[in-house]
Amino acid sequence: MKTRFYNKNGELSLYSFYCGYVQREEKNNMKKELFMEHSTFHVKVYNIGDVSIDTIAWNSFHSLTEARKNYKSFKIY
Repeated sequence: MKTRFYNKNGELSLYSFYCGYVQREEKNNMKKELFMEHSTFHVKVYNIGDVSIDTIAWNSFHSLTEARKNYKSFKIY
């Protein structure tokens, strides 16, 4: 079955971001997200603590390609 939501490499497609999907990865207390809001792509990286959430980075892009590069540049552990 062919789907519009994923590219051949398994990443979310542009269409899926238009539909409100969020690409995220989480390990231990670190989390990163790539999402679209108001025609702008956002990359958000943060620590999840016991009591608080500390934002490490929140970058915005007009291009999905640039947003993906930024998303992949953050290594979570």
